[in-house]
Amino acid sequence: IHAINGPLTFLSLIVGTNLVSRGFKRDVRWRPIHRFASVLALIMIVEFAAGGLAAAMETGAGIAQRILIVTFATWFLITALRLRANGYAASAA
Repeated sequence: IHAINGPLTFLSLIVGTNLVSRGFKRDVRWRPIHRFASVLALIMIVEFAAGGLAAAMETGAGIAQRILIVTFATWFLITALRLRANGYAASAA
C-alpha cells in the first residue's frame, strides 16, 4: 500500500501546487506570490524525479521525500499567509 500510495500522493501534491500556482497569475490579489509559488512548485517536480531515481537506486529515497515535503510545506505556508492577508484586506474594505 505504501509503495503505491506514496508516489500517487506526492504526484497529486505536485500537480495541485503547479495548477494553483498558475492560477495566482490571473488574480491581482495573488500575483505577489505567483513567481515564488511557481518556482517552488517546479522545484517539487525535480525533487520528485530525484526521489524516483533514488528509489530505483535503492538509496536515499526517504531523504528526497522529506526534502519534497519541506518544499511543499513552504509553498503551503506562503499560500496560507497570502490567503490571510487577502482576508484582512477584504474585511477592511
